[in-house]
Amino acid sequence: MPIAPHEHWRQRAEETRAQAKQMSSERSKKMMLKIADDYDDLAVNAATRSIDQLLTRRRRADAPTCHLLGLANSLVRFGCWPLHP
Repeated sequence: MPIAPHEHWRQRAEETRAQAKQMSSERSKKMMLKIADDYDDLAVNAATRSIDQLLTRRRRADAPTCHLLGLANSLVRFGCWPLHP
């Protein structure tokens, strides 16, 4: 079963943080942690884009909202939910 794009980037962030912990150079560690943060940003963007796409489909075809709940839970784990303007 293919992995959702937001989960892919979230896993990359976790893997990158694990690699950073093993580094002895503080400079390298900081660079890896910055990359992990960027992966987190990509994950949030991918989840937000998926939610937008699902909402658009739902409006068109009255699609089920179960996928929205999974994406919202992912955003909660990222610390980015609720999104307020």
